[in-house]
Formats: sequence, structure tokens, C-alpha cells
Amino acid sequence: MKNQKELFDKEKKENSINDNFSEQMMNEDDDSSVMISEDYSDQSMVSKLQQQIEQLEQEKESLKIDKVCLKQKNHELKSRIDDVATHFPKTSVLLGKKPVDQKKKKGLNLGLKIRK
Repeated sequence: MKNQKELFDKEKKENSINDNFSEQMMNEDDDSSVMISEDYSDQSMVSKLQQQIEQLEQEKESLKIDKVCLKQKNHELKSRIDDVATHFPKTSVLLGKKPVDQKKKKGLNLGLKIRK
């Protein structure tokens, strides 16, 4: 449970970092895409583009980590749903599972026939 909570907290932190980073990138893009002045030298343009590439690569790596964490969380939730459907057969339809056939207890069969 602690590991799950830690992973979930880590995911939240990474998501907030990614959101802040995305907002920052959009703000920079808005400022820079309005008009590129001739004051920028080729060298500064190249360095700025390299920085953007590095930031995008970092974002890509964090998204890969997020994807793995989400897959793990999805798997855990599916297994929980399966467990609930197994323990509570009447809820299986609500959970989107096929109803589990309950074993009907047959009465004690002694093999006696009723004579008329």
C-alpha cells in the first residue's frame, strides 16, 4: 500500500511538473513565435533550439515513466475488479463482467425411488 501511495504521489508531482513545463513552453512559444527579430544570431537560435530539444527529451522520458505507472495502476485496478466480481457475484454485471455461475447445491441423493 505504501509503494502504491508513493507511486501515486510521485505521479502527481511529475504531472504537475509536466504541466508547469508545458505552460512555460507555451508561453515561450507565444513570445517567440510572434516575431523573430533579426537581432538573434544564428548561434543563439541554435542554442535555443538545442535547449528546447533537451527539454522535450526530458518531457518524453517523464511521459514514458507516467505511461508505465499508469499501466501498472490499470492492471491493479482490473485485478481488484476481478476480485470483487469473484467475491460478490451479484455485482459482476455492474462491474462489466460476465456473471459467475454459482454452484447450485444439490440435495442429498440417496438413490431412492418413490414407489407408486
